[in-house]
Amino acid sequence: MSKLHLYKYKGDKCQHCEKSISEVLSRYGVIKRIFEFHHIKPELKDPNYSNLIKQKTSTKQLKELDKCVLLCSECHKILHSQNDNVELELRIALNERVISKKISGWLITDHISKIKKFITDEAYLLQPYVLKTKNKEEIYIAFEILNEPSILFNLVNNLDDNDELSLYSLANMTQVFFAKRTSDQLNIDIHSLFRIVNIETLGSFKGQNFWVQGGFFLDESNTAISDFNIHLTAEAGKLILNNIV
Repeated sequence: MSKLHLYKYKGDKCQHCEKSISEVLSRYGVIKRIFEFHHIKPELKDPNYSNLIKQKTSTKQLKELDKCVLLCSECHKILHSQNDNVELELRIALNERVISKKISGWLITDHISKIKKFITDEAYLLQPYVLKTKNKEEIYIAFEILNEPSILFNLVNNLDDNDELSLYSLANMTQVFFAKRTSDQLNIDIHSLFRIVNIETLGSFKGQNFWVQGGFFLDESNTAISDFNIHLTAEAGKLILNNIV
């Protein structure tokens, strides 16, 4: 089975040298053995990984890919040869608060340019958002609203009849997420710019399961679309809301 949709989901290029899938296909006509998935934490690799990655799109497969980064085979070998795994602490100041987040990954060092590049599968989740409900309007950093227990999803799951909530990017006040409860029905609108939300359907799309994950719309027929606006309507409790923290 083709891995092109999986490569697209993981960025469509080597995370280190940025060699792209389309460039290699155009130049050489093949990509087999040229790109590989690297597990940031090898101990978390599924023991059935080789078979899992060949199967049709599934929740289990996507969760496995979320442990990985896409590298070309050369950069993958360099990463393992240098074997420099680290943990970084990122900090952001917002409204007199200093918020920090630790991220694990690997460094690849270019000893000529003196550049170190940090390779990680973790989302930085430092984007500021404005969360609006009928009772309040507050600014949160992404990982705050998605932390366990998730502020955003708890609010969505507990909306009363005719209540709604909206989430806006603080940078340009673009609405990236909207939810409204009408009787027993939940309506959700998601913009692809909101890359930090994952939704798995228990229903179907053209007879297939689908996922909104990491800024992509994916389905079982190997579709992977990164530029979309999606509207979901379902009975309350029929959607599984997750995050990628």
